[in-house]
Amino acid sequence: MAKGENLYIRADKDSDHNIIFLDDVHQQAIDFLENQCISPCCVVETSTKHGKASLHCWYRLSEPTDRAMRKAVEYTLIKKLHEQFPDPDPAKMPGDYGSCDGGHLGRLAGSWNYGLKTPKNNPVLLVEASGYVLSADVTAALLVEAEKGTMDLRVLDADLEAIKANEY
Repeated sequence: MAKGENLYIRADKDSDHNIIFLDDVHQQAIDFLENQCISPCCVVETSTKHGKASLHCWYRLSEPTDRAMRKAVEYTLIKKLHEQFPDPDPAKMPGDYGSCDGGHLGRLAGSWNYGLKTPKNNPVLLVEASGYVLSADVTAALLVEAEKGTMDLRVLDADLEAIKANEY
């Protein structure tokens, strides 16, 4: 048994698959997406930030797609959340653009969060595991919207290095 180590999971980042990951989401953001028929298949609580549970959410598209398109879908969902929940402090908005890469690691439920920015010994708790798969119509709409937003990804890619330099 690993002690003092963080345990992460992800689907093979370089293979085509249908898993979308969002980091640092709160329950209101999940509810907002669910009202648009975008429900997570799995939700894990990793810590508490700004008085709210910080959640990792996995979504399953109805069809596999490549890493670039998964990244575009993640970006599209985070952009929706930032528009819905604006805040002068970007750290308080749901969704982390820095984790938007089509193959990011998420924390394993049942393990511990030994993160640098969180109090030590935070349990990583399973909140929901429905296995839900987005409908073909919802998936198609997300893919179309993500395809339209790929121009924005160029700006994101340019800014990611600056974001990561400030976080790590």
